[in-house]
Amino acid sequence: MRLPICLCLLLFMMPAAAEPASASVERLHAALLESMRGGVQMSCAQRLQLLDAAVGDSFDVAGLARLVLRRHWASLDRRQQATFVELLRRNIGLNYAQHFARHAGERFETTGETAVETAADGQRRVSARLLAADAEPVSFDYVLTPSGDSWRIVNVFADGVSDVALRRSQYDSVVGRQGVAALLEQAAAQNEDLLRRCNQASRTGESG
Repeated sequence: MRLPICLCLLLFMMPAAAEPASASVERLHAALLESMRGGVQMSCAQRLQLLDAAVGDSFDVAGLARLVLRRHWASLDRRQQATFVELLRRNIGLNYAQHFARHAGERFETTGETAVETAADGQRRVSARLLAADAEPVSFDYVLTPSGDSWRIVNVFADGVSDVALRRSQYDSVVGRQGVAALLEQAAAQNEDLLRRCNQASRTGESG
């Protein structure tokens, strides 16, 4: 009788299964829709508070930073790495705040989840669409990596265009020509410009 009892105890002690990768994506989408529905009643500061939290919950920003800088990552000291990760996190939130600030009936639809066969760390790809009554659907493909019992986004494809590839091209050019210090300065300046636009849009009722 010992064996069945032991088996029951083992089953009871096993950790709960990890949530699907799509759950992380859908939490992000819920925050984006909340930002859109807030419209002109939501200030820039309120929108960023919402979206910064969503980015922190859904993205592996440190992993994304390493991906976009590639060989340049090792040339940053620890303080510079931490600064770049924070600038990147802020940049993602600011970009979402600019583009998801008004709602006209749009909704997100998750269309699939598959394994990334070329990845060695169990990555998943989640596909989704942003649907609107008066525009063509926008397709999104998210690449997520496991993180404990959940998943974190490390790349986003919008209509087939990779965010990582775009950022790599931009950052490689800056670091190659001007160095790491210039990269951090330009990233901070870009965030300041996005913040200015966010505040201006809140005052005028416009969106990016």
